[in-house]
Amino acid sequence: MSNYNFHDLLEPLEFEKLICDIVQVREGFFVEMYKEGRDSGIDGSYIFHGKKTVIQAKRYKQNFKQLYNSLKDIELPKVRKLKPDRYILGVSITFQQGEKEQIQELFEGFITSTNDILSKVDINRLLEEPNYKWVELAHPKLWLPSINVFQKFLKESTHRALYKESAEELKEALKASNTFAPTRIYREALQKWSHNHVIVISGEPGVGKTTIAYLLALAYLQPDDLDGFIWAYSIKDVYNMLEDDKKQVIILDDFWGSIFHNESTRRNDENQLHKLIQRIIDFGGNKRLILTTREYVLRQGLQKQPMLKEKLEQYALICTVEEYSNIEKASILFQHLYSSNLQYEYVSYLFENCSRIINHENYNPRVLALYLNKVPDKDSAPEDYYTDLCDYFDNPGAFWEDIFLELSQEAQILAMLLLISSTPMYLEDMKCCYAKFIDTRTNRMEIKKLSDSISELERTMIKSFYSDEEDEVLLKFSMPSVQDFLYSYIKEHTEQFIPELLQCCAYYNQLQFLLEHFSVGSSKHVMEMIEQQCILHYEDYPYSYHNEPDSSWNWGPDLVNDLPSGEEELNRFFHLLCCCDPHLHSSLFNFLEREIKNYCSTMGHGNIKAQYVDLHNLPDIIVRCTNKGMSFIGKDILNQFYKEAFSVHHYMAMEKFQEVFPEDYSTYHDTYFKKIKKELKAILLAEIELLDYLNMDMELDLLVDNIPETLHHFDLRYTNQFGEKVASLCGRKPFLLEKQIGVTKDYSIYKDEKEESFEVVKQDAESWLFGPNEIELEDEQILELITWSDLRSSLKKELKEILTNNHSHYIHDYLQTRVSIQLLFASMGDLECLPEQESSLCLIMIQHIHLQNTELQHINLVGFCTEAFLLFMYQDEPVIRASEFLSSDIYNHYFKNDPALYKVVFDNLILQDSQWVRFLHIPIYTFCYAFITCMEFRNGGDSEEFHQEYLEKLLGSNSDKLKLTINHDKGTEKRIYYADFGTYYFKNYGWEGKLYRMYEQLDPLQFNRLYVGPKIKEFLNQLGYENEENKVINYLSLCEYKFIYEDSGDPHYSMASISDDLSMFEHLNITKDWAPSPKKLSKKRFNEFKKNKDICTEHNENWSILVYKIKDVELLRELGAYEEALELIQEVEKIHSRFSSGDYSSIL
Repeated sequence: MSNYNFHDLLEPLEFEKLICDIVQVREGFFVEMYKEGRDSGIDGSYIFHGKKTVIQAKRYKQNFKQLYNSLKDIELPKVRKLKPDRYILGVSITFQQGEKEQIQELFEGFITSTNDILSKVDINRLLEEPNYKWVELAHPKLWLPSINVFQKFLKESTHRALYKESAEELKEALKASNTFAPTRIYREALQKWSHNHVIVISGEPGVGKTTIAYLLALAYLQPDDLDGFIWAYSIKDVYNMLEDDKKQVIILDDFWGSIFHNESTRRNDENQLHKLIQRIIDFGGNKRLILTTREYVLRQGLQKQPMLKEKLEQYALICTVEEYSNIEKASILFQHLYSSNLQYEYVSYLFENCSRIINHENYNPRVLALYLNKVPDKDSAPEDYYTDLCDYFDNPGAFWEDIFLELSQEAQILAMLLLISSTPMYLEDMKCCYAKFIDTRTNRMEIKKLSDSISELERTMIKSFYSDEEDEVLLKFSMPSVQDFLYSYIKEHTEQFIPELLQCCAYYNQLQFLLEHFSVGSSKHVMEMIEQQCILHYEDYPYSYHNEPDSSWNWGPDLVNDLPSGEEELNRFFHLLCCCDPHLHSSLFNFLEREIKNYCSTMGHGNIKAQYVDLHNLPDIIVRCTNKGMSFIGKDILNQFYKEAFSVHHYMAMEKFQEVFPEDYSTYHDTYFKKIKKELKAILLAEIELLDYLNMDMELDLLVDNIPETLHHFDLRYTNQFGEKVASLCGRKPFLLEKQIGVTKDYSIYKDEKEESFEVVKQDAESWLFGPNEIELEDEQILELITWSDLRSSLKKELKEILTNNHSHYIHDYLQTRVSIQLLFASMGDLECLPEQESSLCLIMIQHIHLQNTELQHINLVGFCTEAFLLFMYQDEPVIRASEFLSSDIYNHYFKNDPALYKVVFDNLILQDSQWVRFLHIPIYTFCYAFITCMEFRNGGDSEEFHQEYLEKLLGSNSDKLKLTINHDKGTEKRIYYADFGTYYFKNYGWEGKLYRMYEQLDPLQFNRLYVGPKIKEFLNQLGYENEENKVINYLSLCEYKFIYEDSGDPHYSMASISDDLSMFEHLNITKDWAPSPKKLSKKRFNEFKKNKDICTEHNENWSILVYKIKDVELLRELGAYEEALELIQEVEKIHSRFSSGDYSSIL
């Protein structure tokens, strides 16, 4: 039986999902899960016959007493409030005899049987049963192999040549498992695994086919059978590695591309794969075959191999990996963040701003993974790193350049050829270009195969897909940013790449692209080379266009509309004309002039389809030619055109000639217009018959629907009678558009389900992305813990009073989480009341921790906490990467030879998972650091100047912070904000204050004389030594005080910038949380303020009164700013006066 340690292997949310999956299988009902914090902490529920069952998962270390207290104090009140009909509890611990019964008794009326209490043993036993196997496999963290087993397999495999490749791929599989986000396809494959011994995973390049194959293989083998992991490139390799009695998984990656690439051997290969599948089935269950392939290759292959298609449909599970949803994009991002080497502050910033990343049009998992592997520069702040990532998505030129330069020469040429072609491009067309590339090489035997070069590009830059309609493989770029990069890169290196590309071009649109985009700005030599190729291959190069171009940026909408549809003579002429600059491209210009005059002599007589389109476009082309400097005989052009014209579009286009041949056109109009008008309806009917005969359906539809407008253009009226004639020829009348009244719908009331789901995924990820964390308790829960504790009554009373009424007391920092409360209560033991000083309490707690192991030395515990504080003191959270901590000098120095210290620290002061280490009980670390440095000050013999410089450097010179003070019924609420851009040493205001107070309590004489006193003096100097009114005005100006009012005139909050000096006053309680706060103003008076735009501004339906700009003392009194500010200044002056007299005793 498996013996999974669920506490160590799974994060809280993962354990909740496991319990809900197990209950779902056991009970046979769908279990609805809730995001963390929803529905009073209940993790899942279902309703059967109107009765509600609630599921709760509790992930705890092996400590029944702790679990029982948590259930009694926290969970039981919730259950009583919810009143479910049944309560199922899943826990990560093992029970002793009688302990389940205690829990059942606790939840009397809700838990009716101990079968509804699932222990670690129960869960492991259920996972052994066949019905639960997919549940186990759906949670990869349970069964991912240990490093010892993996190393054992690698050691064995190095002596077996055929297995070396498999060993390397197994490394990649384990690496991929760290960032794998289980998807719908993965879970579906797991559920059907026992019935399908062969799994085919298809999808576009880059969607994760190989990763899913990796994880499926690991799931089947699990740790004990890792030597059955087989990675094969051919069926022959598979047969060489099959062992009858061994549990094995064979992965045949990109199987159709690797096996059926040779058409001449296709039949034999098909038979081999057919036999291999049958062989896997005949093994009776200890073999699995996983085939990965591109989705279009699978469909194309199944069409050509009917026998194999039948076999796969009978025995294989075929899974198609589609594009990522926003939820899956988010999951991939969060998994990569978790497994990256980024520090906490970077992960946190990217997480908080993940929406822009997820929704970015250029989002790509591979690009994301590559970027997150990039270590931030030492001077790069988290917001800079995030901005760089977004810049990579917005303009990833530098990123793509790194990728491009690592490509083989063949892959580089392919990428550039695709750029200058219309995308999507036929693979067959690319083969022609690649053949020309090979012809230009001298070392042809060393050139990579086209398929290998495409595979190389598919990892990052391009996609290939299959068109059912055309039975063709097509190539396109993976995202527009690749095209942007390649375009800029060629632009910067035209001398290097253009001559190379010209030799590889096999299609005229490629030459046209080079002419349009790269001839201008190139050297004269390169420009002439492009010109000559355009002239040389004007007749013999075909076009390479897909029927439905993707309108990517290299072929704009105008050009897409003008793509050739048949044998038009003027299409490529028109494009060349548009790109030709008569001054730069003189040879091409002369060539084009000869071509258009030759055309005008016959006007395409002979090919009626081409002539239909070309004559429609000719007048506009003649105008463009004339504007560029060509000359024509207007009379001859008009006569020949009229002679050849046979479409109403031709006659309407002739009006364009009057722009360049006004006199000749006037003569033509006077001579022929009446005749054309008279015969127009007959011309229309004849044209309908012609287009129908030529199967020009699109042109026919356009002509018919425009008949009313065409007739109107010639001052003729459309009638139903004429419509009947049209219908008799083509089967329908013109479609007449009726004016419709637009209806505007307001969709704002509808929720975006994808967005809502994304938020749920984000909230769930927060519970595991940053490693283990403590959960803060509500005041009601804390009061209940105090009530049921073993503390003395007097101490309980004191704690409850402080918790309720004195929010500034230091004890609040210890009454936040269950872990901190348990350590606090255990440390205080028989105390009658709280110590007056926080440092005394920290010392008591350290002594309590020390008593857990008599072999532990005090100095080692204090030394570790002192040095560990340096690891996180300047961060905003006490979290660092586990890899950084485990490889640090601190870890090696303190724990390598001191197992007693290791156990005490990891039991009391640290939470750890595979990626993160979180330090607990920060006051203890702060105390130890202050204590050791104070001892060094006293005993070190250094000068006072050195001590003063040390404190200045330690506490730093910070940018101003923003302080909001909100007054409400329950008291004053204070919020501190740090600017996104600024220099801050301490980024956690609470830790900064704690360090100030520790120094003040441990060594007040030195600290006040060397640091606090000079800071107070500096502050008072800024206020000046004039009268008190000027001091108040200077203080309010220094802090840039603002009072925020609601539109009604009710005060909302005050806002101020606080310097290091003011922060210190608050930390040391010199100013006793005083802060000027706004008074309520009468409506009349408030309206007067609103009119004064110099001191009053509107923002987000609130009004800001700029107190710092007011110099009128009476006005300051009226607002409520004067008295509070003066009281604060006077309190600082009292301390200064005491220090000046030589009294540096403690301020606290």
